[in-house]
Amino acid sequence: MGLDLKVMDLESKKDIKNKLPHVKAAADAIKLNGVLLSNMPIRSIRKKHMRLLLNKIGNNKGDKWTANNFNRYRTNLRTIFIELDDLEAIELNPLDGIRKRKGIKKEREVQSQAYK
Repeated sequence: MGLDLKVMDLESKKDIKNKLPHVKAAADAIKLNGVLLSNMPIRSIRKKHMRLLLNKIGNNKGDKWTANNFNRYRTNLRTIFIELDDLEAIELNPLDGIRKRKGIKKEREVQSQAYK
């Protein structure tokens, strides 16, 4: 619902929609106090649940999971929750306080001109 109501360019919306099946699969695999994360009321979702969700997505993706992937999922989910916050469907954005991860930058080989 949050994504459907969000006004944004179609490419960004498509990017977020492509991530949602991974989010759903991870939420369906996390069980807390006998309740699946995917069945919890949106108002009861907290930061700890989102950390578990992001970690589960990372475990599902395996070696393909990078700091950049983590940050993209975090940002996209945060966008949805900001909209839900504006609609007063939630009291607190559960992604607030989850910091972006720092990626490891690879050194690039720089070619230099040979001087005569």
